[in-house]
Parts: sequence; structure tokens; C-alpha cells
Amino acid sequence: MELRIGLIVAPAFGERGSFVPLGLAYLNGALRQANYNPTFFDISSLVRSQAESLYAQLVSIGFSPDEGGFFGPHLPLLAELGTPPDTSITPLAQNIRQWAENAATAIGALDLALLTLWDSNLYFALALGRVLKQRGITVVMGGPGAHLPQVRALLLSLGGADLILQGEGERRVVELADAVSAGKPFPFVAGAAYLTYGPNGTVDVVETEAPPPLVIGDLPWPNFEQFGADQWVPVLSSRGCIRNCSFCTEKSFWKRYRVRRVDDVLDEIEHHIRTLDTDRFEMNDDLLNGNPRWLHRFCAGIKDRRLNIRWTCFMEPYRLTHTLLDEVAAAGCVLIKYGVQHFDPEMLRLMGRGDEVTSVTDTLRYTASLGIRVHFDLVPGHPQETEHHHATNLRVLPEILDDHELLQVNINPFLLLYGSVVEQEPERFGVQITRWDTQSLSQLLQTQSDPIHRLAPKFIRFYDQVPDRETVKHRTRQLEDVVRRCRARSSYVIVSRDHGFSSIGIDERSIPKHWVWEVHPEDTPRQLLDQIVHAKAGGAERAMVRTPGPPFHHESFASRAVAAGLSGVMLYGEPLSMPFRQAFIQLRHHRIPTFLVERVWSGNQATLPGRVAAAVDLGISRIALDLQPWLSETDGPALHDVVTLVRSLLGVTEHHEVRWAISGLPYCWLSDRVDVLAAHPPIVERDVAAQPITQLPVCRFCSLSNRCPGAPHAALMRLGPDLLVPQPGRPEGGVESDALGRLFN
Repeated sequence: MELRIGLIVAPAFGERGSFVPLGLAYLNGALRQANYNPTFFDISSLVRSQAESLYAQLVSIGFSPDEGGFFGPHLPLLAELGTPPDTSITPLAQNIRQWAENAATAIGALDLALLTLWDSNLYFALALGRVLKQRGITVVMGGPGAHLPQVRALLLSLGGADLILQGEGERRVVELADAVSAGKPFPFVAGAAYLTYGPNGTVDVVETEAPPPLVIGDLPWPNFEQFGADQWVPVLSSRGCIRNCSFCTEKSFWKRYRVRRVDDVLDEIEHHIRTLDTDRFEMNDDLLNGNPRWLHRFCAGIKDRRLNIRWTCFMEPYRLTHTLLDEVAAAGCVLIKYGVQHFDPEMLRLMGRGDEVTSVTDTLRYTASLGIRVHFDLVPGHPQETEHHHATNLRVLPEILDDHELLQVNINPFLLLYGSVVEQEPERFGVQITRWDTQSLSQLLQTQSDPIHRLAPKFIRFYDQVPDRETVKHRTRQLEDVVRRCRARSSYVIVSRDHGFSSIGIDERSIPKHWVWEVHPEDTPRQLLDQIVHAKAGGAERAMVRTPGPPFHHESFASRAVAAGLSGVMLYGEPLSMPFRQAFIQLRHHRIPTFLVERVWSGNQATLPGRVAAAVDLGISRIALDLQPWLSETDGPALHDVVTLVRSLLGVTEHHEVRWAISGLPYCWLSDRVDVLAAHPPIVERDVAAQPITQLPVCRFCSLSNRCPGAPHAALMRLGPDLLVPQPGRPEGGVESDALGRLFN
């Protein structure tokens, strides 16, 4: 009988979204090459779709906190999940157990269950492994979450698995499958942990010696059969990293850096193009430019094979000449995620990074100049970071971001991680680590657990460092404020002299490139023409007029305004009025972009569908909808009412070629209609200094984050996290998209 093997991913998996588990795909490839036919079970997607509340709780406890600090296994919850079934446990633990039962039923009968472990899914994996074992299934765990010996010992002692592998498993899973298929006991497996039972009832955890790193060029390619591959197919050209950064754990997991042959990688990409019908790839290497010569050959190979692909990657901003970056761009790279971490040379040396800050900033800017989106990260609050070091970040960051729409920074405050250099050598960084002890842990546990108490001293409870946590949070907020200010300066923002340029540090003789000068109708048409000329002379890329129609309903004035440099007209009011209609006719004749602007509030939202329908019937095909005033009202509407209104408006224009820019309602509520929405940022009337539109940290993990404008601060305060429903998946349609261009063209 054919061996029934399950490849299982438990929740929560991936960066708060639906991602392909590349490690399981490699195991799938190895097993299929050995003539086994494993079945893939995406339990993470199952729970996310059917138990959203539980999934949100698993995300909350399983992913690193946005404010930094310590991140590691939550012992009290693991202890609860390892207790007998009749034990009194918390509602969260009960819910995990119930869904583990449901998942085991969905999985059905297996001979061998292979569960991939991540820090984020240890809790559900433990519960699911226990249920599968109770049903007579052999359970083997492995993956990044299994690299700590104390975690392996704990999961085994709590009954979660029969065997846990550390390190690369492509060869060893075939050995295990052969043994199970032959009905034999597990053979000696290198790099494995399992329990042994003594004659006097003692239970010990045995760890076999780890195997040497695999020759990755000899491994079978990952197989995505049954996986429902992501829009961006992951490819791994190397394993390991050339760095040993103080905050990172990759070195402790991969040990040494190994690179595949270029032709082997390109052959795999061509295979995926044929079998998965895709042209988009994500290079999952820790850094793709660990060997610049290899990167040059890779880009040349893409060109020689005429592979019309788009790809993303991780790199470090060192050893990248302009010529090499030109080759990267020509080869189809659309996004590079750079590990920057800091802009102070002394901090970079402490972190184990290169300290060539000038080279780093040049690399970031030059990459963006090639049309490649750039994401880079900063790590404020690293142990021994001083105010002087932090001031360097505050000074350099705006210099990098100003006027560069393709540059996006992620502020990731320092996290203490197991296996990092800081955790292994705390004295070197002035860090004091406090681990669990039996007494303090007993006070949190509702039940006594011998394995938990025995292993507790190996787990971190908290730590102290300089700068302290409050200082780290303060520095993080300061950097986030810098990002918001730069975002305002580089976004398309409608402003006028009424805002008071001096109050926000802007000289009206030199308007930032991507701002739009809004010209208000004055007492006479002559004054209005003078304003248009003044705006263009001041450097405004576009000068627009907001009006209910006059004086553009006169053909002669419309002609003179065009000659003066008019860029567009924002019409508001009643589309059925004669001035409105005549103005639109004249502007259309002169091919001046014209669109309806609607600011929605409680007093006008009921009549909005009628105005939109009348404007569309007139021929208007560009509509800017600002929901911010309505959502920000103290007694504002329920989200359901806002979404219903917007969807009804989209329905009114569904059979017309109408371009929309919607502000105030996060795009996650309109995820099925983003095809008709202008990319970030939309045209809205807003006070630049007040910055009323924002994105929360959780938005970073939404597939729409690169095009969504966020939500009004006042609405977030009133409605809380219910205002956001992040969509799983990788961000699409980056911030380089021109919202005004979408409406103007």
C-alpha cells in the first residue's frame, strides 16, 4: 500500500498572510523524486478563513511585537496545551485544541505527518501534533522553529512529536519515509531529537549529532504541486549569509554560506514558468549579492535566455556598483529589500555590518533612480545606541527619502532573539538576561507541568538593556514622524496659499515637485489667471482650480486659462446646474483634465449617489471621493454604512470607464475593486501639517499596503482596529504609481 505522507503547515504562518512554505516545497520535491506522493495540508489557510478571531490571536502571540523588545516562545500557553484533555485551561488554549481536532479530522488518515515549525506556529503545531499522535500517526517536526534545543526538548516532552529534525531535511525525510514504508523502527538519523524511556520510568531527550550542510546544488528543485503557489513564486539560490549580524539568527540556523550554480537556478525558473504559468519570482536568499560576481552572471543569464520575468530580492547595500545595478534593473528586478539597519558608522560596526554610509545612501538612491522599488529597514534601540547615534538616523533619513517615491523604510525596533549574537554574548552588549525559574513560572500556570518546570531555566523571561524600552519606543516614534513628514513632501498633495506655507516650512517660490497648487477663484477672472501664472512660476508641477463651474463656463476664459498653464479643474456642487455643465463642456473641448470632487459628511452623503450619476451621465470619468470628514465625525457612521455607500457609488459607474481616487476608507474594505481605484496617494483636500491620513504598523503586512492611503487618525481613534481588515499576500502596485497621473491621463 502506498505510504500516506502529509506535509502540514499550521497557523499562523507567513508574515500575517498567505505565503508558500518553501521548505515544505523542497521536501515535496525530494519525496516525489523518491517516488512518494505526499499531500499538502494548508491548515493555516483553513483556520484563517474559518476562525478569523483565533487566527488573529495566534498572530498576536506568534509574531514579533511592532514595538520591539524580546520575542520567543510563550511558556504558559505551551504548558496549557501540553496538559491532559480534562485539565482546566484558558479559552485561547481550549480554542486551539478544538481547532487542532478539526484540523486532524480534515487531514484524515496518514502514516507520516511532517509539520514545519516557525516561531509563529509552535502553539497550534504542538496541539495538532498531539492529536495526530493520539490517532496513531507518526509525527515528525522540523524547520526554522526547531533550531533551538530547548524548544525541541519541550515539544517532545509535551507529546507534540515522535521526532524533531534540526537543519536541512531533504535527505533525511526520504530515509524516514523508507523506514515507515518498510514497517521498521526509525533508523539512526543525524540531527534528530527524540525521547528515550528508562526502566525506572525516566524520560530523556536524546540529540544525535547534526549532519554536515548539504551540497545544495545536488538537491531536487522545490515542487509546488497541490500548494496553490503564490503570485510570486519563491526561489532560493543560496543558503546562509556572509554576515553574522548582532541581532540576527540566520547564522545559527544555516551555519555557512553556500551558493547554487547560476544555470541550475535559471533552469529552475524556466521550469516554474512552464509548469506554474508565471513570470514573477521572489528570490528568497538572505542576501542575493553575497557574491557580486554570481549576481552579474545571474543577470546576464536572464538576458541571454530572454526570460521576460519580474523578480524581487533581499540584498545588502554594499559592493553594488552602478553598472551592476544597471544589470539588475535590465534583468527585470522590480523590488529590492535592503538591510540597512542604521546610518551611524559606529553602530553599524557594533552590529557587524559594513560602515560605508555614503556608499549605502548612494546605493539606495541610485536603485530608486532605475525605477526599482526600494524597501530598507532601520533598527532603532539596539543595545548601546546613544542619542548621538540616533541623531544620525534622524538627520540622514529625510535626506534619503525626500523626493524619492520609490524608497520606503520599515522602522523595526531592536528585538532580542534566541540564537542571535546579542543573546549568545549579552555581556558584550551590556545586556542582562533574566530566565524563567520554577517559582515565578508556577505563579502563572494553572496546572503543574514537569517538562515545563525542568526546561524553564533555558527560556528567557525578560531582559534589560541601555537604551531602555521607553527610550526605544520614543526613538521609534521620532523616526516614524520623520517618515510621515517626508511622505507628505513627496506625495501628491493639494495645497494653496490658504494653508500658510510658512507655517509648514515651505517657501511658496519653490513648491515641492509633487505638490499641486490649488487655485481658488477670486473676485475677477483676471486675478484667477494671475494665480495660475504665479503657481507655475513658483515651480508647481500642476496648477488646478476648484470651482462649481464659473468662470470656465465662458469659452474665452477657458482658452486664456489653458494658455496661462492650467493643469486641471476640480468641479464640485450640482452637476445638473447650467454653469457646471457648460464649464465641463468647455474644458473637455480644450482637453483639460476635469473631475468631480466630493467631500462626504453626514449632511450630504444621502444625495451623493444622485450627484455622481448626473456627473457620469454628463461625461465625467474622473471622481475624487474624500470620506475623511464623515468618518472623522465624533458621532460618525458605522463602517458598514460607509462601505455600503462606496460600493453603491462604484455600482453606479460600473458600466462606465470611471477612474476613482478614494480617501478615508482603507482599501482593505474594497479589496475586490482595487482595479478601479487610483494608487496611493489619492487626491484629497487635507492640511499637510496635521497629517490626518495614516497607516498603522499592521498595514505593512497587507497586500494593498503599497497603494492604500491608510485611514483618518480621528476614525482610527473612534473605531479602533475594526477599521482595518488587512488582506493576506504580498504588497502589490507600489507607491511609485502616480495617483494624479491615473486621474489626469
